[in-house]
Amino acid sequence: MREILVINALNERDLLRDRIFQQIGKMRFVDYKKQCEERTAGMLMEEKAFCEKVKSDFQSFQDLIRNYDEIDAAIVASNATTIIKTKYGEYTVAAAIAQKQRLKVSSERENSRRTPLFDASRTIKGDFETEAIQLMQN
Repeated sequence: MREILVINALNERDLLRDRIFQQIGKMRFVDYKKQCEERTAGMLMEEKAFCEKVKSDFQSFQDLIRNYDEIDAAIVASNATTIIKTKYGEYTVAAAIAQKQRLKVSSERENSRRTPLFDASRTIKGDFETEAIQLMQN
């Protein structure tokens, strides 16, 4: 396992998230070809080459998700063990983040009727697997 600063891990996780969604947008799992033709109609590839490309793209997609999950788990572990001092006392980073969110939510509730807590794009783009399954089903 490699060691990196948490800020670098956060940046790398964000980069991986962007790469995952870019790959989701580019992946094509379905194509067709006529019996009399050698190439597929959409990708203009031979059937065997198309199948290999789909397998390769899917493996790359899975590797990106595995890397994302590993970095995310390391960030969570670091946040659970690193102690920081705040004006409210000593907390783990995870507890301080949770407290910050509670304070933010409570202050937003006072102004809540105007703005929603989470925008639709953030909630939709949190689950890579669901996004990929929806792409495959369409």
